[in-house]
Amino acid sequence: MRLYYLAASSDQTGRLVFQLPDRKIDVQFRKGNPEHVSSTHAEDSLREFLRAQKLVTAEQLTHAEAVLQSFGNDLVGALFGLGILNPTTAFARLAEQAMGVLAKALLAEHGSFTFQGSSLALAKVMPLGNRWGVLTDVVRRISAPEIKRRMNGVMAAPFFKSEGRVALKDLPLTPQETRASTHLDGARTLEQLLKDYPQDGDNLLRLVFLFRELELLAFRDGRERPEPSGQAPEPMRAPPKPIRAPPEPVRPAVEPARPPVTEVLRSAKSEPARPPPPTLSSVTKATPTPARAAAPVHERAAPVTQQKSPEPPRAQTPASAQAEMDELRAKASHLQDENYFQLLGVSEKADAGAIKLAYIRLAKLYHPDTLSLNSSPEVEKLKAEIFTAVGEAYRVLADDNSRANYLEILKSGGSEELLPLAQVLLAEETFQRGCNLVKAKRFGEAVKILDEAIRGNPDEGEFYAWRGYAKFFSMEDKREGQTQAQKDLQLALQKNKLCAPAHYFLGHIAKLGGDKKVALKHFRQAVEIKPDFIDAKREVRLLTSKK
Repeated sequence: MRLYYLAASSDQTGRLVFQLPDRKIDVQFRKGNPEHVSSTHAEDSLREFLRAQKLVTAEQLTHAEAVLQSFGNDLVGALFGLGILNPTTAFARLAEQAMGVLAKALLAEHGSFTFQGSSLALAKVMPLGNRWGVLTDVVRRISAPEIKRRMNGVMAAPFFKSEGRVALKDLPLTPQETRASTHLDGARTLEQLLKDYPQDGDNLLRLVFLFRELELLAFRDGRERPEPSGQAPEPMRAPPKPIRAPPEPVRPAVEPARPPVTEVLRSAKSEPARPPPPTLSSVTKATPTPARAAAPVHERAAPVTQQKSPEPPRAQTPASAQAEMDELRAKASHLQDENYFQLLGVSEKADAGAIKLAYIRLAKLYHPDTLSLNSSPEVEKLKAEIFTAVGEAYRVLADDNSRANYLEILKSGGSEELLPLAQVLLAEETFQRGCNLVKAKRFGEAVKILDEAIRGNPDEGEFYAWRGYAKFFSMEDKREGQTQAQKDLQLALQKNKLCAPAHYFLGHIAKLGGDKKVALKHFRQAVEIKPDFIDAKREVRLLTSKK
């Protein structure tokens, strides 16, 4: 993952080759985005994958292989060129196979690597997607126990937010992940966060793991993740200095200048002393060295003694403590009456820089790190409430687009009708719980949970689609159940004409009622809207194969 991050963050074009104990995996980058993945292992064979997925027959493969030279020796290109594979329907599955192979490379803990700055022939290119979207998808494939194993050394270590080469806003996080990211306040360890927010446990684990790899988080105890042995990459820079100001929820609009891209991934074993922070370039064109056992590289981290601990807060006198309490109570009582500009104490013409400075000034007053040893529970609660509101205001105003939208809402007099971000995220989380209950066939419970999600965000069409499907199975009177389900499913399509799940559920209900013609129509519409809708495609195949 570290190697991938270095290549992607510096817009590299070239081949990153992983020599693992049982296979060699080749990842092709073009301007930082992964465009082709291949493996020498039989279980990763594209030919066998195509046959297993029943996308092609043995005869079609033989035909394509006979004319490979006409298509640049690229099997997929030949299948597309001969019309055997339809790019629209096959691309999603081919990308999924490539993602599986890439995950094996990025999660490997033993082996070596080389990087060659050369581009691939266009015939062999099959883009996997946005570089950071691909990486977050790989992280989502890792089980929670596996992440805990990899994070074992830092579970109880304090951490703080840092400046990596990728902005937080560039990561395609789900609403649940975005909500979980707001808990990373720098005041608690990962171990404490898992206890405080058990409902977000898996997302917190994955986010901290991902953010550490992207240098968006740094651990104060100086311990770093062990690098794979072989040709391990150098750290991108010296350990960040401890910060006194609280962490920021998003990256500032004006980024610091980056060093020139002159060096990509290089071997650590040839550098006995810690070098200056490297930039990116090609690694080596030598033949990969044999794989060998991994060993943690603890000497990369700066010892804790190099970081100066902040001074302990001074004890407050009773008079100053009471004054602070009164001030906090007054501030908290006005939170609901102030818009985001008033909350941060800036004018509506303030730019991103002024907004950032205002946030830092308020964070120094209300961040949990500012609590003294003898702070009362009420002070702690009030500061947490105020700091949460300040963080929400900063998240909206720091981004130019969201600030402009917010200004339009204020000018139209609709500030009270603005749906809070926290409410949207909570509704999305509730919806996911409802979906899980539907999949577990606990339909009665699912209806209640989905009702709650709709109350939180009544404009989301997909919420109604899932509730309608749950209603159909939760009612003993199936005729009444079908009527209620149809109302919700049609409402879902009114709110979102491109709601593929609504068509899929309509098709499923029609199929159960014996109307295969209507069922097939809805399944096909679901696939037309969402070409990678595997369940709907399977239903189309089943219904058409019986004719």
